[in-house]
Amino acid sequence: MADINEDQQIKLARVMESTGAPADVALQMLEASNWDPETAAGQYFADVASDSEIPADSSAAASSSAPALSGGYTGPRTLGGTPVPASQSRAATNSSKPPRRTGVATLSSVGRDDNDDDDDSEGEDERRKRRNLFAGGEKSGLAVQDPARGGGDHRDETNRLLDGIRRQAMAQGRRMNEEAARAPPPPRFTGNSYTLGGDGVESRMHVDPNTQAASTAASAAATAASAGHQEIVKREIHLWRDGFSIGAGPLYSFADPANQAILRMINNGQAPLEVLNISAGQPVDVAIISHNENWRQLPRPRVAFEGEGQRLGAPVPGASSTAATEHTSTTDFTPTSSTPAVAVTSSQLPTPHDESQPSVAVRVQLPNGSRLPARFNLSQTVGDIYSFASQADPTLTTRAFVISTTFPNKDHTDKAAVLGDMVEFKKGGVAIVKWA
Repeated sequence: MADINEDQQIKLARVMESTGAPADVALQMLEASNWDPETAAGQYFADVASDSEIPADSSAAASSSAPALSGGYTGPRTLGGTPVPASQSRAATNSSKPPRRTGVATLSSVGRDDNDDDDDSEGEDERRKRRNLFAGGEKSGLAVQDPARGGGDHRDETNRLLDGIRRQAMAQGRRMNEEAARAPPPPRFTGNSYTLGGDGVESRMHVDPNTQAASTAASAAATAASAGHQEIVKREIHLWRDGFSIGAGPLYSFADPANQAILRMINNGQAPLEVLNISAGQPVDVAIISHNENWRQLPRPRVAFEGEGQRLGAPVPGASSTAATEHTSTTDFTPTSSTPAVAVTSSQLPTPHDESQPSVAVRVQLPNGSRLPARFNLSQTVGDIYSFASQADPTLTTRAFVISTTFPNKDHTDKAAVLGDMVEFKKGGVAIVKWA
């Protein structure tokens, strides 16, 4: 069998189910009818009816030659053993011949013919024999239903609803394609233009009508949204062999009669609120996707990261969130004379340095993230930075800490080192306070 796509496999299965024809015959009918299932089914039944007819001339010729070929005759005979006359043979042939269908049979008409109990034609009986089997004797019997028919009326109802949903989806797709084809192409250049003036004529601006229309549409959409109109949501209904699913959700089995009510609502153009997860009156755009296989879990759409994040860092003993917030803001400090330092609050923190001597600016970064600018003389030591940090944050007195610098990373534990002799501080820099 030639390679066919998923849509063609669905059409092939529909023709095989409605006609009972083998796969190769159904494939030939579909290829001859340009893959139209209804035309292929009608052509198949027309060919079956044509093949069942026996030409009258052939029957007459066979009957007339029966006496001469009595030894090899295999046709009907009378009780005496003689061949049946040609007139009776033709009558029997005409009476057993099923009525020929006229016109093109559709899948719906084929389904109605299968369920019509008043049709007593032999061709109909032959098809019913493929559907139902009977076994037993005079006083007992057993009816065996063809498993290919599934659940009888329940299966027929499900197939009818699915066919209706597919037809509506295809019709809507054709309408959308036709509307897109009729729509004028978008202009290549958009935007406002200006006419340059001169000699007493002012420049003028020409408003782009497309831009103006888009602005009007946007304002109308905003007005509609403020008036309570809800936006259109999109949902996907996946049709499987054993049921249907909404998006990447669970399977709604065809074997459950309760799910037929959902299919019936969708076929009638109504949206089941709980199944589609929408609110009452909200417009929804439904896409139908068919799968020629049993249900499988579809990959769920990826969503952006949501939640809370935690910033890594050293704990601050005894510091509350309020205190950390206060220290986060940068506070400017004004150097004063060499006076005893006090614990920092929201006021200024004095820096012990001599303004008449060369000095450098050093920014001290505390463990809670706050940054304190300060100035130190080049003759001062690293120990003065330690003292300044302890005065700025009283919590540093409860735990050992160290002053470090970056680029390169280095911990300065020698408190007697002179700032003017250090590459990291002789031109100023950043002193980072870390827990030891």
